Amino acid sequence: MLVDESWYEELDLGKIEDVQTVSGGDINLAFRVIADTGEYFLKVQPDNNESFFDHEVESLNLINSVANAPKVIRSGTFRDNSYLILNYIHFGTGSQYDLGQLVLRCINAIHYVLVWDMTF
Repeated sequence: MLVDESWYEELDLGKIEDVQTVSGGDINLAFRVIADTGEYFLKVQPDNNESFFDHEVESLNLINSVANAPKVIRSGTFRDNSYLILNYIHFGTGSQYDLGQLVLRCINAIHYVLVWDMTF
């Protein structure tokens, strides 16, 4: 499947300058979208509807309440393909220890939110 100009109006990301296929997904097709409004990560699930990404949207929003994660721009369905648009995150370098500490803080925060939600 190709994300071509027929997608551009649906995505509503401004003037799209380039769409590049990226690796990393086994289930979804993945693309880097470069537009005049920024860079985005587009996931497409062929032959599915918008609800396919509901749990991912919910999870990312929860993680973003306690840590930096990809931010959901929008999701939808176009020509029987579900899609999810996230902000594009460039890979960097850093300490594995610091990453581990961040993951632990996220897990603790999510656990706190879930336990708090269940008690009230």
